[in-house]
Amino acid sequence: MGADGRGWYLFIKKKALPALARWSRTILLFFRNQHLFFGWLVLVTATAHAFFFVPAMLGLPLQEVLNESGIATGLIAWGLLLCLVALGLWIAYAVRHKRRFQRLRLVHVIVALVFIAGFLLHIVLQ
Repeated sequence: MGADGRGWYLFIKKKALPALARWSRTILLFFRNQHLFFGWLVLVTATAHAFFFVPAMLGLPLQEVLNESGIATGLIAWGLLLCLVALGLWIAYAVRHKRRFQRLRLVHVIVALVFIAGFLLHIVLQ
């Protein structure tokens, strides 16, 4: 099964009920069409979340700030998100200039999965 939405849809279509396959296809198409919007929304939300805590962090010594697991995992997740956005912009640039970078899309998917893991780790360690 592929890492993309189509692989998931084909797997569901073969193994599940037709209604579930239609529902799954509708959801996947919605997220595919709104992919850029959700990417920018997550970046803006994560950045606003970080700036909300900056005043509290300014009063603490740097070593104490870095020892807080929530802050460290948040910075890691935010850094991964910035890499994800940079890769997405690079892919968009390549598409506009009629270049194909299949490996770049694969790296984008892998970084997205690592970002999700970092985000979940950030939530758990709060």
